[in-house]
Amino acid sequence: MMSISSNQIEIRMAEESDLDWILKLFQDCILTVCREDYSQAQLIAWTSAAANMRRWKDKIQSQYFIVAHINKKLVGFGALENKNVIDLLYVHKNCQRAGVGSKLFEHLVSTAQRQGIDVLKAQVSKTARPFFESKGFAIVHEQSKQIDATALQNYQMEKRFD
Repeated sequence: MMSISSNQIEIRMAEESDLDWILKLFQDCILTVCREDYSQAQLIAWTSAAANMRRWKDKIQSQYFIVAHINKKLVGFGALENKNVIDLLYVHKNCQRAGVGSKLFEHLVSTAQRQGIDVLKAQVSKTARPFFESKGFAIVHEQSKQIDATALQNYQMEKRFD
């Protein structure tokens, strides 16, 4: 884990030129950080989503898609879909538990709240579940997501704002 202060982490809107780094971080994070919670076949199925470049470009263009940088190096990204769904939240494998995820999360939450959202939703992996629970999310239900012939367990979670 790196030692990082919150003011070192810069957040900005993602650009299509970030896509190669985003996809590398996405795959590296899944293959390393999530390997205790999912089988090798599940990890490979999950990372196969990186192959659909059109889908990722569409996400950058249509969602509130942000990246986190430290010294101009991409260390995380997150995206808000339809104003009320955290669609993506990934942090570089060397920056886990260093505040990057929290800073991205806080940015997404404040954006949703500014848009009048009273319930924020997310589909959360086994690995990310403790992080989301620490941020006030509760499990709505456990589910199985099918990717080709492989099933991955995750959780539909939500956070209500009063």
